[in-house]
Amino acid sequence: MRRLRHLFLLAGLVLIAATACRNGEKEAAEAGLKSNLHALRQLIQQYREDQGGFPPTLTVLVELGYVRRVPYDPLTRRNDTWIETLESGTANASFGIVDVHSGASGTALDGSKYVDW
Repeated sequence: MRRLRHLFLLAGLVLIAATACRNGEKEAAEAGLKSNLHALRQLIQQYREDQGGFPPTLTVLVELGYVRRVPYDPLTRRNDTWIETLESGTANASFGIVDVHSGASGTALDGSKYVDW
């Protein structure tokens, strides 16, 4: 009976540790996503200040040397899944990217949707 209790206790501890590891990995991926979104948004604003308009594509930021490569989304593990928000049209404006969001589906640990970040 005593061994059985120890076995259940050990199984419970393993389950808790496994859950903590999964949450830790998700927390790390979410922190990476927040960081990459922040960096992309800063690059977009820097391009706007320098060029007088928003970048037409994210690859333009690479081509003009703002960044070595487009950051990847840690949740999709790709750098081509960003959802780009284009500026609203005005008479003389060329359309460009004003914001980016994750292309990942699902919800974060805080309950928000990644696409809303």
